[in-house]
Amino acid sequence: MQGAYTHSYNTMDEEKQPEIEVHTSRSLTRRQSRRHFLSLALLASTIIVAVLLLLGRSNSQNGESTRSNGPQPTFGSQDSAALPGVPLGTSLDPIGGGVKLRIMALGDSITAGTVSADGVESESSRSNGYRLFLRNSIMDTGVQDADIDFIGSRVPPKDDQATLAMPDNQNEGWPNEKINKILAHVMKNKRLLDRPNLVLIHAGTNDMNDSPEKAPWTEAHVRLGAMVDEILCQVPETVVIISKIIRNDWQQSRTDAYNAKLPQLVADRRKAGYKVLLADHSAVSPGPDKTHPSDAGYKQMAMNWMIALESIPAGWISEPQPAVKTANICHSTAGSPFNWHEEFEQSLHS
Repeated sequence: MQGAYTHSYNTMDEEKQPEIEVHTSRSLTRRQSRRHFLSLALLASTIIVAVLLLLGRSNSQNGESTRSNGPQPTFGSQDSAALPGVPLGTSLDPIGGGVKLRIMALGDSITAGTVSADGVESESSRSNGYRLFLRNSIMDTGVQDADIDFIGSRVPPKDDQATLAMPDNQNEGWPNEKINKILAHVMKNKRLLDRPNLVLIHAGTNDMNDSPEKAPWTEAHVRLGAMVDEILCQVPETVVIISKIIRNDWQQSRTDAYNAKLPQLVADRRKAGYKVLLADHSAVSPGPDKTHPSDAGYKQMAMNWMIALESIPAGWISEPQPAVKTANICHSTAGSPFNWHEEFEQSLHS
């Protein structure tokens, strides 16, 4: 029995030994595979982390390079609230790049400044409106007082409140007048012969309020285009900034339609090689009379003009040329795409 048992035991050992060796071999293989997998995973993770670190460092360096090479924001010494129209972070280079500015503010009573608090509120009032705010804002960019000259035939008396507040108060603001008549005044008074190098136009409000058969409001943009063409014929080197007019509580739908046509007017003249830009006063609300801005509205207009002035391409504004004695004949040119309405011809002789 013992031998049998011993034999049996030995027999079992002989039978099981290969199986044990197989299991042991498989176990070793699994452990080796697992270790190999873990090693590969660790290596892959290390490579990924290294690549990410390198990419992050490269992006950081590129960002620093971009920031160092790009334009740096500069700020004036004065509080930004005193600099209307100058977006934060822009360089406060003098308007015009250092040339003298001979500015014609052209338009109706809103250009004249009717109802602003710094002038006499009357039908013949010619107060400062946006012009004093604008002049001060231009000076805030570094333009010297002696290098700004507002020109025009509208000159308040020397003892007028508006003149006392703003001695350089000449303008071409004509209360109650439509576009054709406004330019007729300017041509009759020959103020374009003074050759402004910057013309600011806010005109069309009265064209919206009244629509006679010979000058319907629907053609106001055409009349404005003819006005711009006349100015560019007389002073081709000047920069002209036309503007979307302020809100009109009496005729807002007409005003919206008029304003919507002005970008194309600008684009057509730019394509022809002229220096024409667009300012936007369409968000300015009128005061209690539903037509003219309050002082706050005039300040907002000055800000809007400044935004347009800051967008003038470098080199566009040239030194003002000497005044001339004879006007060019432009408005009757047959080839002009915007011929003057007969009302203009009549206005010149009225």
